[in-house]
Amino acid sequence: RNTLDIARLRGVTKVRGEFQLLGNRLATCDGLEGLAEVGSLYVSGTALTSLECLNGLAKVDGSAQISSNESLTTLG
Repeated sequence: RNTLDIARLRGVTKVRGEFQLLGNRLATCDGLEGLAEVGSLYVSGTALTSLECLNGLAKVDGSAQISSNESLTTLG
């Protein structure tokens, strides 16, 4: 499985398919503030404490699932 520095996604506004944030090494999602639309959203098993970086997300065409994020204390 490839890993990607999320900050490299800065400027992406739309993902047509499934957008996933996975893995306990993921403690920040800085760089996703401009993301406005995704096909579906899956956030699982991260070390994120907040999903504030997704405040600009206005549209999820399919399903959204947020699970098993033990450190998550706020959605935004």
